[in-house]
Amino acid sequence: MTLRAVSVSFLLLAAVLLPAYGADMKCACKATGKAAGYLTNIDIHAVRARAGADSIADYLNVPFPEWQEVSDRMAPVIEDVNNLHRDLARLEGMELNLTSDQAAQFERLKAGVGTLTLFVNNVNKMLQKKAIWPRRTGFLAQIDDIEARCDVIRRAADRIRVPDAA
Repeated sequence: MTLRAVSVSFLLLAAVLLPAYGADMKCACKATGKAAGYLTNIDIHAVRARAGADSIADYLNVPFPEWQEVSDRMAPVIEDVNNLHRDLARLEGMELNLTSDQAAQFERLKAGVGTLTLFVNNVNKMLQKKAIWPRRTGFLAQIDDIEARCDVIRRAADRIRVPDAA
């Protein structure tokens, strides 16, 4: 098992176990109710999108990767990005009572989803043109950018859900 596969497995396990552990701590959080649920969904979709991008990057290390396999692995990433947009739009439609730090993180979250979408669209265009093989390094750079944006989104969502200091 590669280091990347181990780290993806750990991220997925942490995404499942940490919310349950946090619930046992009985801390009052700024984001509650539906807002907290949407933030959790955003976190889950960012983890899944990152895992999908990791899977693509790992697959591209084989000697002769098949275009269709890369395209098939990209489909769930696109679905997760669409779900990120859906949950972000739902959050924007709510009247959130955020601190100034949380409001800044919310703006960072929105920017992260926007730039993630640009990178996913770039990858999708390359896939549609079947242009990944001559530009494999550029394609992998786009995949790395997707992974980085997913991390930004997760950090921002986590920082919005900070516990009260009271």
